Amino acid sequence: MKTVRVIAGVVCIVLGLSLSALLAMVGFGLGNGAGAPAAISLMPGVAVGLTVFAAGVWMVYTGLKKT
Repeated sequence: MKTVRVIAGVVCIVLGLSLSALLAMVGFGLGNGAGAPAAISLMPGVAVGLTVFAAGVWMVYTGLKKT
């Protein structure tokens, strides 16, 4: 069971980082002074990505903790 938790945690970490990186690339690629409104509109997506990342870290930490 611990192995499944660690694998799921690593998958969540990768998904969270890739989602945040993808949204960052989209936000920085807009240009022409549209950076601030674009960053504000991307905040919910980045928040979801960071939440998935945090859940992944938690799963890896609890899966590797020695009992």
